[in-house]
Amino acid sequence: MKKIIFLDYICSPQLMVGVLKKTNHQTEILRELGMDVATVVFHIQRLTPQEFKYIEFHKISPGSVFFLPLSKEIYGYLTKWDYMDHFLSKRFFDFILMRYPLANFMLEKFIRKYGEFIIFEHQAKEIPELNSLRSFNSFLKAQLEKIYGRKILEGVKGIIGVTPGIINYEFSRISTFKPHAIISNGINTGEIALSKRPFYDGKELSLLFVGSEEVPWHGIDRLLRGIALYRKATLRINLHLVGNLTNKVKKTVNDLKIEDKVYFHGPIYGKEIDRIFDSTHIAIGTLALHRKQMKQACPLKVREYTARGIPFVIAYEDVDLEDNLPFYLRLPADDFPVDIEKIVSWANNVLKDQDIPFYMREYALKKMDWKVKMKQLKDFLEIL
Repeated sequence: MKKIIFLDYICSPQLMVGVLKKTNHQTEILRELGMDVATVVFHIQRLTPQEFKYIEFHKISPGSVFFLPLSKEIYGYLTKWDYMDHFLSKRFFDFILMRYPLANFMLEKFIRKYGEFIIFEHQAKEIPELNSLRSFNSFLKAQLEKIYGRKILEGVKGIIGVTPGIINYEFSRISTFKPHAIISNGINTGEIALSKRPFYDGKELSLLFVGSEEVPWHGIDRLLRGIALYRKATLRINLHLVGNLTNKVKKTVNDLKIEDKVYFHGPIYGKEIDRIFDSTHIAIGTLALHRKQMKQACPLKVREYTARGIPFVIAYEDVDLEDNLPFYLRLPADDFPVDIEKIVSWANNVLKDQDIPFYMREYALKKMDWKVKMKQLKDFLEIL
């Protein structure tokens, strides 16, 4: 039996609970499928209080109690590869699975030693995404990606992309063929509560957006401008925002004078977020993916919406969604305000169907559950 090591680095486990839950569940399923898997996460800050049964945590010592938080982040960024090297030098393995960590000279050195075992998972087109963030930090990372990315990718054993478009992008950056697979994101359907959708009387429509942070491709600005333009007096639109959203979003809300229609809930989890889902009719997915030069995606939020049975709106091609499914509305991918009238017209129909939540739940189990995705991963690893 081949030995697999999931290897990752997380600066702050508290801010990456979703990633840890995903990795923990992936490991559990792969073991159930009969694979020998060890998942190892290096970190610099204190651990989240949540228990992750299938993850082995290794703390990177900050070296001095006088390090400030920012210094700790830099220290972890600079030293994580040495810690990983030390760990791997004492272990036997056939494959190392890693989320692609962005290129730099330290990763290039690491690849020279371990590249023949490494399979990277790519969630985005790295350089276009970094350029879309328009910050000095992202600019520097994009330059490092241009300098080191090709050599790093050419040095690994294989590539996994969550969409066909991402696989094509990665191959456009290299001159050699690599074993590869398209395995989209999944969800642990069993741990997601089916939402208790409120009655829709045609007088008040509640929308919900869930995001860990504000990034340009979420397209929240499109939604806010659409709400500001919607003037139908007989229907009130409410928007609930969950996540670490910045003052920029709040400023946009104030500038558009829609403070009475938008509710900020911050980052919430568990039963608290269940209550928000139970009080809303329609969820909102990604609305501006084109801003990072992507047409296809598989965001975790849409998988959660599907598992919860709440109809949703997107503006991209989701690789796990069949065309013409009744439970989602696909809008144009552009920078114009969202057409709220179109959402209302669609919602008036979809919310009449009391069976939609159960249909969505079944669809998530068949198409999006991690059990489906990890079987695909197992099949890929077994032919390498």
